Amino acid sequence: MSQSIAPSFNPLSDAFAQDPHPFYAALRAQPGLTYFENFDVWLAARFEDVSQIVMHDWMVRSMEQVASAEEIDIQKRAGNWHDMPHHARFVQISLLDSDGEIHDRLRKQVFKLFTPVMVNKLRSEIQAYVENLVEGLSGKPVIDFVEDLAAHVPGHIIGRILGVPDEDCPQLRVWSENIVQFFDIDRSDERKELAERNTTEFYHYLLQLKAQRETEPRDDLLSTMIEAERKGHMNHDELFSTAMLILMAGHGSNDRRSGERHACTFEVPHSNAKAAGGPRSHENCRPGDVPL
Repeated sequence: MSQSIAPSFNPLSDAFAQDPHPFYAALRAQPGLTYFENFDVWLAARFEDVSQIVMHDWMVRSMEQVASAEEIDIQKRAGNWHDMPHHARFVQISLLDSDGEIHDRLRKQVFKLFTPVMVNKLRSEIQAYVENLVEGLSGKPVIDFVEDLAAHVPGHIIGRILGVPDEDCPQLRVWSENIVQFFDIDRSDERKELAERNTTEFYHYLLQLKAQRETEPRDDLLSTMIEAERKGHMNHDELFSTAMLILMAGHGSNDRRSGERHACTFEVPHSNAKAAGGPRSHENCRPGDVPL
């Protein structure tokens, strides 16, 4: 393992936000993992290092596997993750942050809904929704691709998957962004309060929607998870945590990747040639320009 990172590495700086790639290149040039003393973390900057870590048998997501309750509490307080009752229940613990039997059990319940029939149905719905958005923008001389188009798609489509009415879908984006922002490296008390308040609002909204689906089930993910809860495959907190996770993970990646692919089309000379090669060619466009 190498020594501490030079002071020039500052992920909160304007220079890093404008162009992080020189900093990443400097990290990759150092041997082994690099210790970032300011935040007491080790950074893995090369694919080979990351691959070895995630594939190792000792790699776990849940702190309960490697630390006592007292040690976990100390770490949470040090990172300002404490005193967030709803965020702790539904965001800090999730399908992504579980291991073994718990992870497999939750994953199985969610994937029951994603059949080929459902995916094909979603494809046509997404196509129609995006075409409608584009039609509404056709008369504007200038648009913000992300704000006017890309950012509207994930919340709306994921909302439909969950079973959220179309008119409520814009609010999903607000909740998602305000909750996820606390995973940034800057975890101030103000950002902490924002994350906890929005988690609470989202939870109360889902409680009401769940009550509706319990009496009027539909062909959506929330109804599927309610049935799983009845059969003992999920508990109360796991149901709401999974619903929130699907929204936040889907929204947080897709609107930014859509903007990234759009920029790729115009800024990278060979990308237009790739675009002619098939619908999956966009996956090769600038895969690392927008870190999540």
